[in-house]
Amino acid sequence: MKTTFNALLNADSVEGISKIKKYDETLTGRNWEDFKRFIVESYPECADHFGTGAGLRLQRMDSDLAEAVMLRFARMGYACLPVHDSFIVHHDMRDVLEDTMKAVFRDMFGVESKVEFDMGDGEHIEPSEHP
Repeated sequence: MKTTFNALLNADSVEGISKIKKYDETLTGRNWEDFKRFIVESYPECADHFGTGAGLRLQRMDSDLAEAVMLRFARMGYACLPVHDSFIVHHDMRDVLEDTMKAVFRDMFGVESKVEFDMGDGEHIEPSEHP
């Protein structure tokens, strides 16, 4: 379902989406065309975006946002490594990362964002003199 949903968001038209390689009618009980229609009808809040390439545009915006965060860190002389939808920075740079992420998001989209951190289970990190 996720693969088909993403294909619908990324495609230029709903009709033009060819059958997903591993699609198996026995799992859904529907042929390919019926399954596509089922997903579109199941997500009416997304229906206007299916077949418009919206998913690819959103992926590009996400990539541009991540690049802007990393470039700001590079200009400060610090490493900032992307991992999926997260960043790895020196633990003393956590507040800088949060501020940077919020600022870049605000600059790009004109609204405030929420940032969450996961330091790992049970980790205790002592501050250091030099990040």
